[in-house]
Amino acid sequence: MDIKFKDFYELLSKAWHRPSTLLISIVFSVLLLGWYFAGVDVKNIELIEIYLIGFSVAIIIAIWFLTVRIWPVRSDKIGILMALALENEDQEKIIGEDFLTTFEKLLREGGETEDLVVKKISSWQAKKLLTINDVSIMMNRINCVVSIYGRGRIRPIDGKDFHILELNSVITHKPIPKLISQKLANDISGIYPTQLEIPIKDFRTLQDLSIYTNLSARYMVGVTLLINKKIVRAQSFLEDLYSRIPHINDVYLNKLRILSSRRLREALSFSAITCYADYKKTKKKPLLDTTEQLCKRILQLDKNDFTGNNLTAIVKFLRDRDTQGAKRLIKKLKGFPGPTWKMSMAFLLAYEGDLRNSKSYYFSAFSSSDSQGVFIESEEFIQEIYDEDGKVELLFVLGFINYHYKKDYILSIEYFNQFIEANPAKFQDEIKESKGYIKKIQSDSDVV
Repeated sequence: MDIKFKDFYELLSKAWHRPSTLLISIVFSVLLLGWYFAGVDVKNIELIEIYLIGFSVAIIIAIWFLTVRIWPVRSDKIGILMALALENEDQEKIIGEDFLTTFEKLLREGGETEDLVVKKISSWQAKKLLTINDVSIMMNRINCVVSIYGRGRIRPIDGKDFHILELNSVITHKPIPKLISQKLANDISGIYPTQLEIPIKDFRTLQDLSIYTNLSARYMVGVTLLINKKIVRAQSFLEDLYSRIPHINDVYLNKLRILSSRRLREALSFSAITCYADYKKTKKKPLLDTTEQLCKRILQLDKNDFTGNNLTAIVKFLRDRDTQGAKRLIKKLKGFPGPTWKMSMAFLLAYEGDLRNSKSYYFSAFSSSDSQGVFIESEEFIQEIYDEDGKVELLFVLGFINYHYKKDYILSIEYFNQFIEANPAKFQDEIKESKGYIKKIQSDSDVV
């Protein structure tokens, strides 16, 4: 009797998700309760008993709906959808125990995973996800930001049975440019094995696959946080991930390590830029120290990083007036396009009083096609430093920029006149040059 009940329960469990099972359950309960209340004569049934039958039907429908429905992840959590369409019960048991369970266990490790929720859907539900669009719809419906999905089969190879697994991944994020979206897809495509042939009893390989997919899922969550501008969370999450990637020579782990480092630098750079922007608004010195610490971590990951070197140079100058240290860092930026490093070097040389070499760097920067925003910001910066330190050579620089780049001749005359009136003894050549600029402007009737 126990065996028969167990068999019936297993059969019911396997078929419970089907609407036909719900219909059979309703019909069975109606007939059973009807027979209990009225016997074989339906006329004997009373109104209250009809209500009880209707109530029992409602309970069955509610239970079916509650157990079959995939409930969405809470909005304050980060959902990860695992959807594997497997071939049979044996494969479901093996993959479930040696891959999915291990994956979920690994994902729970560490202090950065308390808000992660793994949504494992049944094989019959996964079989409905035929395209990437189906997966995306499911993810949006249940509020998941990352999905690892695919299918598994059992096939003989050279006389032995193998699990044939095909895995794919998707992340959801706010709208981004198509080019960035494509680059992101290319990044994700190679961070874990997607086509595998695993011997039936090779449990170690399944557990290794759990490690790959666990790290990959963490990476995808970090990227999603980054895209959605949850920078602080992304930074701590990616930092934790980077520390977890084993330093072994493995093609997937190597790529994941490179990508994780890159995304972590992006998060740190955003934080450093934001911190420096806050300093410019508030002039609170501790913000410079915080900016420097963020840049220090960036440069640990990549000593040639543009943002790390550029902002560190700015901090060294603003906080310590360390022009030599700032110039050493700026020189590392020579290989990068754009006028930023040339403008920085030109300013530092001018601050040191080397106006001849400063002009050379400025002329080189003027030829850059994308320099307008940089020059506006640079001019504001130079004006602030002049107001703080009163170095008259900066007046010449401001006049020089307005004359050669901005073509604001009226403002350039104003700066050149201030420079001439200051009459710095060691800059007689530049005083003569300033007078020449003023004379040329005034002789051009179209300008003044």
